[in-house]
Amino acid sequence: MSTVLRVKYRAFGVITSEVLTLGSKANNANTTNHANLNHQLASQLNIKPAQIIKINKEYGKPRCDIKPQDLSSVLMSLYAAALNGENLINTLQDTLKDFYSNSELNNKLFVLKKQSISISQALQRLQVDPIVVALVESGISTGKLPLALDKAEGYLALIEDIKEKSKAGVAGSVFKLVFGGLLTFGAPIFLATFFNDILKQINKEPGFVIHLFNVIKDNNPYFLIMALMMAALVFYLIKFKQQQTSNWPLFSIFFEIKGLKKSLAFIPFYSTLNESGVNDKDIILKYQQIDPIVASQLLASINKGVSIVEAIKASSIDTKTAKYLASALGIDHVKAREKAFLGTVKRLTARLARQSKKLNVIFTSIATLMILTGISMLIGAYFVMSTIAF
Repeated sequence: MSTVLRVKYRAFGVITSEVLTLGSKANNANTTNHANLNHQLASQLNIKPAQIIKINKEYGKPRCDIKPQDLSSVLMSLYAAALNGENLINTLQDTLKDFYSNSELNNKLFVLKKQSISISQALQRLQVDPIVVALVESGISTGKLPLALDKAEGYLALIEDIKEKSKAGVAGSVFKLVFGGLLTFGAPIFLATFFNDILKQINKEPGFVIHLFNVIKDNNPYFLIMALMMAALVFYLIKFKQQQTSNWPLFSIFFEIKGLKKSLAFIPFYSTLNESGVNDKDIILKYQQIDPIVASQLLASINKGVSIVEAIKASSIDTKTAKYLASALGIDHVKAREKAFLGTVKRLTARLARQSKKLNVIFTSIATLMILTGISMLIGAYFVMSTIAF
């Protein structure tokens, strides 16, 4: 598992910080050796170990310094600059200054400019999507940077469109789950306390419903711990046991969504490099930094003399998606293949939307069940009140 670190350092008279990811076991082992860690991080930042001020461990996925809605505009500015032969780092710095007044980001851009790094390296250190970085890098190496930037902008627009469509449904489902959870676990606590006080005043023994409320109230922490443990177990199975759980009914939806997103990323990556004259093996070698598992499978097949079309079919990509990709990859004419890729993107997007809808239906069903449970408790409380009153 990778280790994410935020490194605060001084360079060229300013102080800034960057997030770095150490992915290999060797890198993780270095985190226990302070001197080795400083040396490794300094080499990645192109500074000296003595310039490092502070190192903090971070959790979760590294956040991009550029907001998703702004990144497309940044890429379009870089596209125009590449066509005009302008300095891309200067363009990046000027464009981001228009969007942000963050002093730390400005300091970081100042350092990147002083270090005279390439535009792909700058985007990487700003934690931009790896697909975008790889596309820009390929554009530099093949001399077709405007094409690569154009493809990268198209890929980002597609990804953002998918996110926006799925966000609304997910937000609604999450709200229902939270509301249902509060109602299910909160109602018994409130009702048990309320009725216990009343029954105590009228000197009456609690009936079945009140007894049930008391059981839930007294054991609420245990129910909460169990719920958290189940959530942690689900996260563990999805994150670390994909091979064993990929065919389970509910889990398969998560993995299919993940696979579809990776396939959508593969299409602009492959088409851009292929259009730039890069052979299939070199494309897959570059793709290793995006999806090492699928890339290693494709490389193993290509090394045996198998075509990219057959390699796709033999990989762990699901059968339907592999069929779409293989059909498009089998077309030799460049323009016809691009049209086929566009059709494949639309089909994959439709499947992704359908699977996301399924997931939302499942979450909504669970939330509805929890809400109905809470409502049934309130109805039970009403009958208890009627019994006490009469």
